[in-house]
Amino acid sequence: MKYLLIVCLLLATSSASANNSCIKPFLNFSPKVKYTHEELELQIGKQLSEIEKAMNSVQKTNDIKLQAKLVEQYYHLIMNKLDLRLRQFKSAMAESPTPVELTAEALQEKMQQILYQEIKLVDYLTSQTQRMLHEKGIASKIMETFDESGNSYRYIEIISEKEQKLSRISQKIDLFKSKTNVDILTIDYYINLARGSGGFSTKTKDGLNQIDIGISGFKNLVKDDLILLVAKHEFKHAGFRKARALNIDSVFHASYFARGEKALSKHFPLYSRYMSAEELYNYVNNPLWGAKRLQNPQAYDPEDIFYDIMTINSYMQSTEAIARQTHQVSSRFSGLLWFKKNYGAKYSIDIYDKNLVRTSDPEKAFHLVVHDQENSYILADFITDKMRPVIKKVLEKEFEVILKVGQKNAHITRGNITPQVQQELQKEYLELLQREAKDEYIQLSKHLRKKQTELKKISNAIIKLNKEVLLEQEKLINAVKAKHIIEGGDLSFLH
Repeated sequence: MKYLLIVCLLLATSSASANNSCIKPFLNFSPKVKYTHEELELQIGKQLSEIEKAMNSVQKTNDIKLQAKLVEQYYHLIMNKLDLRLRQFKSAMAESPTPVELTAEALQEKMQQILYQEIKLVDYLTSQTQRMLHEKGIASKIMETFDESGNSYRYIEIISEKEQKLSRISQKIDLFKSKTNVDILTIDYYINLARGSGGFSTKTKDGLNQIDIGISGFKNLVKDDLILLVAKHEFKHAGFRKARALNIDSVFHASYFARGEKALSKHFPLYSRYMSAEELYNYVNNPLWGAKRLQNPQAYDPEDIFYDIMTINSYMQSTEAIARQTHQVSSRFSGLLWFKKNYGAKYSIDIYDKNLVRTSDPEKAFHLVVHDQENSYILADFITDKMRPVIKKVLEKEFEVILKVGQKNAHITRGNITPQVQQELQKEYLELLQREAKDEYIQLSKHLRKKQTELKKISNAIIKLNKEVLLEQEKLINAVKAKHIIEGGDLSFLH
């Protein structure tokens, strides 16, 4: 395996890991001592202050790489502090005389409250980050917005300016943005800390494509002029949006939703309520996107090499979980989408717009949406131009059926309609539409079933291949751990 070659390269590198780090990256307490939440929070506060002092000293030396390392350490200490506060909250709720069951939504809301209490730390981090981007020749500006609770916070938008075109990394950023139709590139520590995410990809209210590269994306930009794993992962999500805009179909355009109490699967809690099949593609490619430094390890900081390997390993573990969940949900829908056997009784197909709102306008049709009526699961897939004539016929027949049902039941007025009558009208409408548009629904079912079957095969192949690669990856991790310990590296953050 190629990974074994990397081990040989790593063992040839000289140690520089401890020489340019003036702050230990994470707390390192004795596992034999039980610390209180207060003691832990006090230690975190001390380390945050130490990093601020170190940052002031390092600024005078113009050592941008060390400054980036300090910013990263500061970010993770904030994350530790938030996690500690959240655990305190959970413990208090569990010990309450009337214990409260905490939902994911309730915990998310509490995390946002805790985070806003530490807004000064986030603002300091944001200001330092923008200053370093400027020193690196990357144009940016501080933006202000509001969270879901109406609290204002600041984030960074990386921008393109004519005078910055000579900056090599700025040119690289512009190239990635143009290739993937990204309109807005950000570093939003507040959102990532609130969600526990490394970055994100989204559509703004104005319909603009935005991606966020997070703390690791920032560090890679300023330390080594690199666009690596997290940034490439989010750029690829934008790339999938560009493909849909260009009418390019893919099995990875599918998205899955869980509406009832059941999760999509037990395999990946982070995506238990919603998952895009894009994630399978991206997680499989994450090791490749994160391996740039491994191609020439002697040219980079050994700690970053070690971090990249550990990150790749972590994503590979997650890849198996993502693949298993994808296999489960695609198997479910490929087995469900048989018109004669299941349509009407077990599933239905609707036509939705870009905002996942039902539409009768063929020009606005964007998603085919399958409702698994038995399990409350939903599949949403992209409508290509090839399928548009079928969609148009369905919507025309839908309109005709509405007129027929309306004429037949003209005696029913708004004053005498009851929930039962309304239910009977809906049943009559669906049964008639199913008969009138039978050929079209068979075509749509076959189209969707074919894509889900292909996704099922792909995910199954990935599960098998990923296991083999993980065995080799484990050998690599053990070799690098041994090398890091021999050379005095700090492994406390692994615990």
